[in-house]
Amino acid sequence: MTFLLTMAQRVAVGSRQILPRQLILVNMISFTAQRHAEKLIERILFLEGIPSVGNLNKILIGKNIEEQFRNDHEAGTEAISVYKDAIRLAVESFDDGTAQLLRSILADEENHLDWLEIQLAQIGQVELQNYLLEQIA
Repeated sequence: MTFLLTMAQRVAVGSRQILPRQLILVNMISFTAQRHAEKLIERILFLEGIPSVGNLNKILIGKNIEEQFRNDHEAGTEAISVYKDAIRLAVESFDDGTAQLLRSILADEENHLDWLEIQLAQIGQVELQNYLLEQIA
């Protein structure tokens, strides 16, 4: 959950570097991270636990959009690993509801990572300046 809260914050702060064409998608990613955090909080409360929402991961803001995408990719890769471990733990604990919720979040995170990989590949093919020009057009 810490990752989701950090991602929502990171996207909000880092979106100043995002071009208008991508801003809608970036806002959707931020909104999705917030919704995932809310669902996890609801699940933790349902299980009579106490969610920890006060600790955020370090927020890394890139000096340009390519660096921001790389930071997000690294954080997303780490989050996917955490979700897979959490799903395994939920399954081992016979907590099908939590496992199902985490699988849904994992699928969204994998889609986000795929999008980032496409953007980074495009930047690698045409270089950053041409990528930025293409995004404005």
